[in-house]
Amino acid sequence: MGLSEPQDWFAAVDFAGAAGATARIAEEFDGWAPELTALITDGDTAPVLRPLHALPAGHRWDRVPVVTLLGDAAHLPAPNGEGASLAMLDGAELGKALAAHPEGEQGHGQGERGLGDGGGTEALNGAGRDQHAR
Repeated sequence: MGLSEPQDWFAAVDFAGAAGATARIAEEFDGWAPELTALITDGDTAPVLRPLHALPAGHRWDRVPVVTLLGDAAHLPAPNGEGASLAMLDGAELGKALAAHPEGEQGHGQGERGLGDGGGTEALNGAGRDQHAR
């Protein structure tokens, strides 16, 4: 289970006090089905703060000849379940570019320019904010 909140929100939670931290986190899911909130409140372990970070929207890696990053490696969003889908989309875009430019390196460059256009930025769930997992 995870929360997408600013760092200040997490700084205000006393994770040393398991019961208080659990109650504060559960408040964020008020109105959810009891079967889901029980995943927070009925656990055997205390909540653990695990910051997850994402690069800023629009970030681009410097070009390295004959190397192309795909999926999470290329976009580096916080984990949100879209990495495999982005990798497949990126691979398809790269494949089209390589087919159009069979000489190789130009196809890599063309393919990389298309990466992210179809979802990299949108995949940054909560862009500009850090996310934390329980």
